[in-house]
Amino acid sequence: MSGGTHGGPRGRRRDSTLDVALRRATLDLLTEVGYDRLTMEAVAARAGAAKTTLYRRWGSKAELVVDVVVDPLAEEAAIPDTGTVRGDFEAIIAVWRNPGQQARLLAALIPVLPQFPELRAAFRGGARGSRVMRAVIDRGVARGEIAAPTNAELLAALYPALSLYRLVLFGQDPDAAFARSILDDLVMPLLLASAAPGP
Repeated sequence: MSGGTHGGPRGRRRDSTLDVALRRATLDLLTEVGYDRLTMEAVAARAGAAKTTLYRRWGSKAELVVDVVVDPLAEEAAIPDTGTVRGDFEAIIAVWRNPGQQARLLAALIPVLPQFPELRAAFRGGARGSRVMRAVIDRGVARGEIAAPTNAELLAALYPALSLYRLVLFGQDPDAAFARSILDDLVMPLLLASAAPGP
């Protein structure tokens, strides 16, 4: 007789829909109240989940925030593939629920980064916006559409960095129009300048 689990994980299977809800709640609360005032209880309540469910996935607030910062949400992980670098960038701008959220997230976390080495490491690994932009650049290189730029990391970081600058210094939300100006005036010209010359 057997009532075992055949070596599988104990307990219920993780609900990916709930994971996305918990991550989204964490991001929303971070931008609303900041890291210091963020609580596990508030995240669970915002996502409509039990606090014990949250703690089964992440053991602490710092662990939760690092994971959310490093790991893109499912809706942002599916980077549109339009066939061109410009089309991919424009599609990303169109589908991002809130183009300024990355900047507000950075603004919420920057004051506490010196206190939490794991958060600094997460940002050194690349924040969400930079990773998505870099993925589009790498895809364009793989297509043969553009040559591999020598400054891909810098180009990928332009929009997140300038969005933060706009938000913190001028109090202006980096909206879709701002994102397109960065694309048209900076990112695409620099990418095309690095493209291999035609025959």
